[in-house]
Amino acid sequence: MSRESANVLAIQFGANALGVAVGTIYARLAFAGANGERWPHFATWIAVAYGLSLVIVPPLLLRLFAPVAEALERLRKGESVPAAELARARRRALHFPRYATRVGYLAWIISASTAPAVFQYLEGSVPHVVYHAVAVALGAGMCASANLFYSMEWYLRRRILPRIPGGIEGAGGASITLKLGFLVISTGLLPLVSILWAHAFHFDSPAADTTLVAAYLIFGVLQAFAIRASIAEPVARLAEKMDRVGAGDLSARAEVSSADEIGRMADRFNAMVIGLDRARFVEETFGRYVSPAVMNEVLSGHVALGGERREATILFCDIRGFTTLSEELPPEEVVRFLNRFLDAMVETVVEHGGTVDKFIGDAILATFGVPIAAEDDARRAVAAAKAMLRRLDALNAARGKGPEIHIGIGLHTGPVVAGNVGSAKKMEYTVIGDTVNTASRIEGLTRTLGASLLASAETIARAGAAGTDRGEFELKGKSKPVRIFELAP
Repeated sequence: MSRESANVLAIQFGANALGVAVGTIYARLAFAGANGERWPHFATWIAVAYGLSLVIVPPLLLRLFAPVAEALERLRKGESVPAAELARARRRALHFPRYATRVGYLAWIISASTAPAVFQYLEGSVPHVVYHAVAVALGAGMCASANLFYSMEWYLRRRILPRIPGGIEGAGGASITLKLGFLVISTGLLPLVSILWAHAFHFDSPAADTTLVAAYLIFGVLQAFAIRASIAEPVARLAEKMDRVGAGDLSARAEVSSADEIGRMADRFNAMVIGLDRARFVEETFGRYVSPAVMNEVLSGHVALGGERREATILFCDIRGFTTLSEELPPEEVVRFLNRFLDAMVETVVEHGGTVDKFIGDAILATFGVPIAAEDDARRAVAAAKAMLRRLDALNAARGKGPEIHIGIGLHTGPVVAGNVGSAKKMEYTVIGDTVNTASRIEGLTRTLGASLLASAETIARAGAAGTDRGEFELKGKSKPVRIFELAP
């Protein structure tokens, strides 16, 4: 038997022993005077009933607790426990206080039902006094069961559930209403009903009545503390986690240690915080590709995400001879360099108000004017391209050894269609159109002309930039030649 299983049995034994003690004290006072000769018979019934409960309850509780005990034992040994088994163990642990309470009260009901048989055997008849014994059993049993529920919940919440990961998926639980119902029944209804029951059968014992009321009041006080631990403390801990989240700490997680309304609230709170954390991650990730102004406009809903015709300056950037470089360097070195290169280039684009549309292998497609347009989009695109060349010089100098890296950048300004493109399962916000294709073709010309930065006449005019006229070129897919200018870094 595991340590946890032994503790469960100890809690059950202690809770029911307390009920037996209270019931016995009351009965000893009630079975005085004219009914005094029946006290030995009543004591015999208590021994029989409690012995019967010891035979019935422990095996049932151990069987119900078995999934929890097995999972804990495997975790203790460092074994890998399948997620399905962990989920089952956690659900059982969450439900277990209710299960234990039902089993415990079932034992009291069985004990009460044996009273007529015991008195029949001992006296040859069933006197009216047996009804008093039944009332004691059921009333004390209710208090013992309430004590058992809160004690078991406290133990599982403090010692068991923190060791079994998971939430409350698939788990129901005792509601707060039920917990408060225990208090009302044991401190309000049971004392009154028990006294009326006793007097209805002419068991007049002021001392017994006083003892009964005192016992129920003591149980009520104990339950008040138990309810505080079961309801008020979890709510206070949840409020503390909410304060942390309100202060910006999205690592805060509420303790999900019950399946009642508070447990479900804590579980939903955790789901909400995880959602907020993911949203912040998306926002931070999005912010790596666009300028803060663009990001704020998009996230605030001011930018339409449907397809729309816009004018923009498109920037294409590609590494020269990347295939050859990949063959010369180890794969790890290639990845490290590519990450450093893309990080520097993206940072430069964003600093100049551009948006990185996508990576195409070692190439970068960036836009200026989409999704947010400005009057100087072309000027900022030219400035970004020149800054990218300077950043590359710094990267080459920092590498120190190995071949220098060279890039080609092509710029073109014109109409594009910006919007969501893709399928129902995967979409991306991008730009399409002849302007994008032309910018790509211009970037390709950098190899032919041995230049690092080329721009169309449309971009030069819009940017007000100065460049060397390299003449007109027939570009694939274009019916008319395009005038190209070379710009210095």
